[in-house]
Amino acid sequence: MLKKLMMLLCWLPMLVMAEDFKAGKDFDILTDKPKVIRTQAVVEEFFSYGCPWCYRLEPVLKGWLEQHTHTITFIQTPVIFNQKWTYYAKAFYVAQALKRADEFNDKLFKAIQVNHEDLASDKAMITFFTKHGA
Repeated sequence: MLKKLMMLLCWLPMLVMAEDFKAGKDFDILTDKPKVIRTQAVVEEFFSYGCPWCYRLEPVLKGWLEQHTHTITFIQTPVIFNQKWTYYAKAFYVAQALKRADEFNDKLFKAIQVNHEDLASDKAMITFFTKHGA
């Protein structure tokens, strides 16, 4: 009996019909297409200093950006896929706050990808930024 009642309750929403909408009352018909004014395209990079592919892509991306500086807005967003990358994301935002993101971008990539420095702690990051004049 309970099983039949549950089946009935599952099918009950299927019997409900949507109300007919009326133009002018429930919605307006637009006669003119909205105008979109866009002066620059936005390119957003999702990356991490801990990502070997991101490191390899960096020089290619820099070259491409130099050619398109007047036609695009470039935004970088760090991603976090594990605990270590949390510190790398923090480092990105620290460099941005210091208004030295471009300078520290290269240094952080090199330290992590080339020199294999373990920067996955607050102490290590403080030491890194101090060592590089922040």
